[in-house]
Amino acid sequence: MICLKARKDIVTVQPAREAGSARELEASAPEPERRPESKERGRRSRGGAHAAARTKKRSGGRAPRASRKNARRRRARVLILPGAVIVLLAAALLFLFLRSLRTYKLDSPSFHYDVGVRFPHDKGTVIERTDAEITLTDERAEFPLGPIPVFFEGGRSFVLPDNMTMFLPQEGLYGKAGYFATVTENPGGGGYTLRSGADRSSIPAGFLFDGRNQYIFLERAEIVWGDGEDERITLEPLSYMAVVYNLRIEIYPRGAEQGVLLDTGAARVMAYMSDYSVDLSKDIMYIEGQEMLLFADPDLLDPYKRIINE
Repeated sequence: MICLKARKDIVTVQPAREAGSARELEASAPEPERRPESKERGRRSRGGAHAAARTKKRSGGRAPRASRKNARRRRARVLILPGAVIVLLAAALLFLFLRSLRTYKLDSPSFHYDVGVRFPHDKGTVIERTDAEITLTDERAEFPLGPIPVFFEGGRSFVLPDNMTMFLPQEGLYGKAGYFATVTENPGGGGYTLRSGADRSSIPAGFLFDGRNQYIFLERAEIVWGDGEDERITLEPLSYMAVVYNLRIEIYPRGAEQGVLLDTGAARVMAYMSDYSVDLSKDIMYIEGQEMLLFADPDLLDPYKRIINE
């Protein structure tokens, strides 16, 4: 059998293949199972669409994930920085407020005594309290102060660096005079005014006691000591003294240029007022035939208040 295949204008005669040719064997072999082309194309088209959509999302309206994280971090920093500034400012204001509660600035010249010596100070001197100590600082030096009163120039008023107990024996009253409170003699000698914060209280007469060894007298007192109590000195109001038990006494008369230091040893030291007396060595008050042990801790008492009506 002869097959004719035309290629352009050339006629080629090719011999026919035998019945057992490779093409026939190949045609007779079973073909592998194939998925319908339309489904395969559909899957490919859908996959391509999804990929295109993902690509569009990444490159279109939304930024890539890394960019979104960086944007969130930048926004967080923008929010954190003002917050941190506010916190620091609040902490600074709180520190200044707490420090103002622990400092007192004297608005006029003043002076204080220590170991018999008088130390003058200019206007603007500052008293500062810490957990460890109480100090006074002026332009020249810093002084350890403790409960020692600081008098304003003229000696008619003073400020308390520490809490003290106010005793008014004739009134049967007592209470705490808080630190930084001021006591001022009223004009004409008609008692005193205690200023503590915004409160103003009246004091007719009495004395202040720090709970240890220091007394400030708000009325005339006669101080007596010695084995036979034959040594004595009269103190005017706004004088003060300290009794170091079994050792000495320190006396600071009102407005004096220096204090008086006397070695008394174990001698008894008494203070006699108009109608009561105080054993300054043992901190006991005697009034109307009774005795009263003075309070050792002013911090435990309620503030003394006898409010003056404006």
